[in-house]
Amino acid sequence: MKIISKSMFIIGVLAACYGFAAAQDGGIHSPDNLVLAQNKPLTISVIGFGYFKKPSLAPLPRRTYRILVGKDYPPFNYRDSQGKITGFNVEIAHALCVELNLACQIVAKNWPTIEADLANDRADFAVASLSISRKNLTKFEMTGKYYDMPARFVIRKNSSFDGNDLSQLRNKNIGVVANSAHEAYAQRYFSEANITSYPDLNVALDKLVSGKLLTVFADALTTKNWLGGENSLNCCEYTGDDFYEPQFFGQGAAIALPKGKILLRDWLNNGLATLWATGRYEEIYKQYFIN
Repeated sequence: MKIISKSMFIIGVLAACYGFAAAQDGGIHSPDNLVLAQNKPLTISVIGFGYFKKPSLAPLPRRTYRILVGKDYPPFNYRDSQGKITGFNVEIAHALCVELNLACQIVAKNWPTIEADLANDRADFAVASLSISRKNLTKFEMTGKYYDMPARFVIRKNSSFDGNDLSQLRNKNIGVVANSAHEAYAQRYFSEANITSYPDLNVALDKLVSGKLLTVFADALTTKNWLGGENSLNCCEYTGDDFYEPQFFGQGAAIALPKGKILLRDWLNNGLATLWATGRYEEIYKQYFIN
């Protein structure tokens, strides 16, 4: 479990994008087959990738594309003070629409509705932090990952708990979100701890602030947003390294599409590569995850 820098984090996200998407088609494509956006130069230099050629892709139909994002999952999607839906996922969706010159309607829905709409072809794609898991791959077409989803321990600043010494968890109170990958991971690997499950992450973090928990084990990017916000009361910090476990946390988060939408999936991978190449991805990332 090794902490990676922000720059390596972003490079890893986009580097994995194309080998993964290609593997769904039954072959491993070389870097020379990476896609770039419509109306862009034939080759482009990307830090960490070298030069990539633009393949021949059929044009996308000119119509309004319906994009789904989640509800109330800051910093990925939430409503601002004016009631407008915003967040990292929303900005990525907007940026892809601009890059691919698509007319888009972005709609916020809850998780079960997103899944149902994709399964029944009532949406074009979802930028909703869906993990690249075996379960999701059987139900949806998925792009390469656009961010990783490591887990971390959050503790109070006066705590002596070292997240790299798991023996310290014995008989201690750990908070997790009910029915989450973090709950399943804790139950398997932190079985000597007192694992307490809460209906949502904010409830668990409130218990941490009040001293009723030794630590909360949760998604690193979401808790980073909380640590920098007012609700944390500047109480807490991370301890230990990132936890990357594909069996529980997936291979990262990807954009999901209805089955069979291969052309649109390839253009979205195209758009993600160009957002990285132009620096737009990093601008959006910094806006939500770099304090």
